[in-house]
Amino acid sequence: TVLTGGSSQPDIEILKPINLQLAVNRNLAASWYTKIPGVEIKGGLKTMNVTLSEEDLGVLMKILVENIGEGSKELSGDDVKKADAKGKGKPELTKAVTASAGQVGGQPAVISGSANENTINVLLNFEIKEVLVKLKKPINQKQSPFLVLHVAQVGIDTRVRSYDMCATTYLKKISMKCLEFTDCNGEPLHIISSCDDSAADFLKVQYFKADRNGPHFQSVYKNTEQMINVTFTSLDLMLHTETLLSTINFVSSALSSRSISSSEKETTLKLETEEECQVLEAKTISPSSPSEGDVIDLKVAIELGAFNVLVCDEQCNIADIKIQGIDGSLLMKQTQTHVSARLRDIIVIDVDSKTIHKKAISIMGDEVFSFSMALYPKATEGVGYTDTSKVDGKVKLRVGCIQVIYLHKFVMSLLNFSNNFQMAKEALSAATAQAAEKAASSVRDLAQKSFRLSMDIRLKAPVIVIPQSSVS
Repeated sequence: TVLTGGSSQPDIEILKPINLQLAVNRNLAASWYTKIPGVEIKGGLKTMNVTLSEEDLGVLMKILVENIGEGSKELSGDDVKKADAKGKGKPELTKAVTASAGQVGGQPAVISGSANENTINVLLNFEIKEVLVKLKKPINQKQSPFLVLHVAQVGIDTRVRSYDMCATTYLKKISMKCLEFTDCNGEPLHIISSCDDSAADFLKVQYFKADRNGPHFQSVYKNTEQMINVTFTSLDLMLHTETLLSTINFVSSALSSRSISSSEKETTLKLETEEECQVLEAKTISPSSPSEGDVIDLKVAIELGAFNVLVCDEQCNIADIKIQGIDGSLLMKQTQTHVSARLRDIIVIDVDSKTIHKKAISIMGDEVFSFSMALYPKATEGVGYTDTSKVDGKVKLRVGCIQVIYLHKFVMSLLNFSNNFQMAKEALSAATAQAAEKAASSVRDLAQKSFRLSMDIRLKAPVIVIPQSSVS
């Protein structure tokens, strides 16, 4: 980023020079020779090194806010009318494009003597070997980095074929160090660190999309049109009081000079709200494409292996929270929607060396909770309303036995830790109040629509132990 020539401020170099490698190969005989992809793109970056100080972050936010605000101000009523006038001619254009796409993608030309051959049209592979982000602030009257974020091997692999598409995004390793404070060994604090297993990716997101008119839609993809798989291996997070306060002060100082005025916020919010309403209205008016009842429109699966949180300050460690086995899934059909979530284990450990009651919270059983919900739209409309066996939704909840060892000393140490972040607590309270208001509004809407809900909830009684003291 370079400021204007007449500015008294020096030039700001946020991103250091990078070396981009990109190779594009095109198959000129793709109409009859299908052993190689139609288009193959391979590329990569060795290192992306970004350095930001408080002033740099403030200038960057100023550029973004003014750039976006300038584009929003140009939106006028005349432009909206012109857009509406253009939109009137879209249905015919959409039909033409759809027909063309159906001829190319749905019913491809005969290639190598077979109309059902699932050839590779596009192959994309791009990877960034290393991303390094450094935040600097004045330390001992000198600009020095105090927070360093390191990300290793971020990439995407995409394969587009005649009847399906597969895209995989991965992140090999992530870590964050705080150079301002050190641990008991004199080493920088590891605020964030992922698994060290070289064979596993820290984060992997897979997206599949299949053509329901394809020849292998039922056998290979099991009648699933879209599928998303998200996998996390493990993540260690350290909540260090002084580091969190230092980071919050850094961000607050950088953004304080570029706060959006209330009038700009209201204008932006109004425009966004109007756009959302128009999109929702368009979605409501547009007729849904016909689909069979057994076709799965979207299937999502999320899996988190382990998540560890260490709560500490500059003097001592306070608590160690270990969460293992978080699973979630979403399945959407035209006739029903299923949502499920499960947590297998959670342990809260009091790391005080003097206490003999280490496990402040633990689970007595196989899982913490399992939740599932099924929604059946239009199940009770019309004739189905008189059938009491039909419901609009089903909820099933199982909560295992939780053992709690109450130590007032441990609870007060956690409260003292949270009291250092008053602004965060206020923001959380405001967000909780808004969520409660929205939930109440949703309940009122459901009551007006006579929503039928079947609930199966089983909660095991918790076990609460109150010892005489931490050493008794």
